[in-house]
Amino acid sequence: MWTLNAADYDDQIAADWPQLPIPLPPMPQH
Repeated sequence: MWTLNAADYDDQIAADWPQLPIPLPPMPQH
C-alpha cells in the first residue's frame, strides 16, 4: 500500500493521524 520513503511515510502518518494516542506501527522495510 505504502510506496513512500521511510521519512515520507512517517510524515504521512503524522499528517493523517496527528493525535494518535499510541506509538506508530513499524515502517515498511521495502
